[in-house]
Amino acid sequence: MHIPSPLKVHSPMFPDYEKTS
Repeated sequence: MHIPSPLKVHSPMFPDYEKTS
């Protein structure tokens, strides 16, 4: 599990932060 970028993550409830790495 990596650390998502606060600039990329817009919705912590969605797996978007997992994709936009």
